[in-house]
Amino acid sequence: PQAMSVSVKIADDSGSGAVLVRAARFGGAPAQAGQVILNVNPGLTPTAITLVPSSTSINATGGTATFTVTVTNSAGLGVAVPNVDFVTTLGQFTACGTASTSGQACSMATEATTAPPTTGNAVSDESPTLNALGQPGVATVTATVRGSSVSTSVEITFFGAVAAISAVPEQGAVQIGGNTFVVVTLTDKAGSPVAGTQLTASQVTAAGPAIPSVAVNPNLGVPKDVNADGDHDDARIGDIPHCDNSTPATPDAVSDPAAYLASGTNAAGKCVIEVTAPQGATAASSATRGAHTVKVTLSAALSATATINVGGPPASISSDAPEYVAPLSETAITVTVLDDEGIAVGEVDIQIDLIGGDGKVTVNPTTTKDGKATFSYIASLGGQAIFRVAAGTVNVNQITDSITLTIGSAPEEAPEAPPATWNNDLVSGQNLVVWNGADGADPSEGAADGVSAIWSYNTGSGSWDGYFPDAADVPGGNTLTSLSNGQAYVVIVD
Repeated sequence: PQAMSVSVKIADDSGSGAVLVRAARFGGAPAQAGQVILNVNPGLTPTAITLVPSSTSINATGGTATFTVTVTNSAGLGVAVPNVDFVTTLGQFTACGTASTSGQACSMATEATTAPPTTGNAVSDESPTLNALGQPGVATVTATVRGSSVSTSVEITFFGAVAAISAVPEQGAVQIGGNTFVVVTLTDKAGSPVAGTQLTASQVTAAGPAIPSVAVNPNLGVPKDVNADGDHDDARIGDIPHCDNSTPATPDAVSDPAAYLASGTNAAGKCVIEVTAPQGATAASSATRGAHTVKVTLSAALSATATINVGGPPASISSDAPEYVAPLSETAITVTVLDDEGIAVGEVDIQIDLIGGDGKVTVNPTTTKDGKATFSYIASLGGQAIFRVAAGTVNVNQITDSITLTIGSAPEEAPEAPPATWNNDLVSGQNLVVWNGADGADPSEGAADGVSAIWSYNTGSGSWDGYFPDAADVPGGNTLTSLSNGQAYVVIVD
């Protein structure tokens, strides 16, 4: 055997991957022992940058936001670069990495935690700090790897003092024993969300629909934590923090109670109040049925109210389903569930099943909202579709109803018969009849086939006025020129 060398050049713009080099005898099988795999790593060429702020909403007076900066190559590996340039349209930077600064622009370096970068390696956290200077508005912060087109931007809202408040219930109706969230939203005079504001119990009141009454119970210490993971401000799934500064009871699935310490309005200016309709041992000790008012007061000039209807168990089911639907059409049908006093039941279990006919239910809700739920049905080519609708809790208060749709066009309705113009049907000979048609109608409207004359006695002249269809075009041929509603006439039919 004789040794040989091979030179392999990797282009500057090559992506990640591998180069396979192997020796083979001309005309023979590959020499597997001489096979070499060269892994290609894009190395120090940056292709992407991310900029993650500590908060997207800060107080315009002295608020700060820090940023985690990550520069990566095409393989997603961290890259150390000597300069990342930052610029902001509002506020100023007070630090760039480890260096202090002052201005609307600054620069800093990033460094990879290992050299060369390896799979899973991230750039070490660098923290430029942006400081608000008292002017509300939206700052656009841009980070660019110097000498390249690798750039990204984020927006930071500098909010002012609270100028507006709203309180909106997620469910406008609840059953006795049920609960819902009231979402409180705070904004400044520019409409920007105000973050970090906490409420106290004294700022929230509830009133029932009568005096005396048992009112709903507002609780400021319960976050809307959709998946009970302790991260109760994950807007992606609908989390919203609680409004006060308490530490809520920790769900079993959450191992770190400290995760619940953050409270007050979030970056969207929102926090929640859980509202429960008490259920006592008797009706008198339970929440009074009817409209309850929850009021949130920040000051004499800033308050908001939310109305929550407390109802009983489901008593009736109705829908807006049409009688007929076109073949292969898709129809949205809304079901409404009310209690025995006609109040929406709020959030209850609902089950909608296609039990007869063909077609497909494409949207099938599992609960109602404010007593309503909408499902969607795609019709087949013909026949009928029958749905069973069940609302409430099985073996407790569940009620059922049905919806029937006919697939096809509605039958054409028979045309309405023309209004009777004479009070009796005309027969051959002389008819004494009363005109039931329009007042002042032309006599021709009363001259059906076979009518040869219509006579009316004129009490003023003491003579008879007549209308003759055959003389309609003869000037002066007819002296009866109109018919009066409710007046008697003599009609001659041949």
